[in-house]
Amino acid sequence: MPSPTLTTDRDHGPEAPLRLPRPDDPAPRSGRMVAICGWAALLALVGLAVGARALFAVASGAAPDWYEPTVVTVGAVGAALTAAAFLAVQRTRLPFLLLAAATVPLVANLVISAVAL
Repeated sequence: MPSPTLTTDRDHGPEAPLRLPRPDDPAPRSGRMVAICGWAALLALVGLAVGARALFAVASGAAPDWYEPTVVTVGAVGAALTAAAFLAVQRTRLPFLLLAAATVPLVANLVISAVAL
């Protein structure tokens, strides 16, 4: 009996939901990759803006003590979810669900920055 963390893929049998593509896997459609990469790039650009604002706030001493570890931790969670979306590229909806989940910490960081600074 397969473990609960494994899913069944029609072509390859039981496998992990997050994995690197194998040589025998079909290439994802171009439009799908454009959508995933575009969403991830948008997350990265907004995340860089939040990070730059956080850097200047911490360097200038304008940020409260809790701000730096909070922004870094929430940002790391979003980055991990974005990276996981690329590991799930062979799945149907999972990359988009992971990118949607990665958007939540980014919005949280925007709100944290707006409230704290």
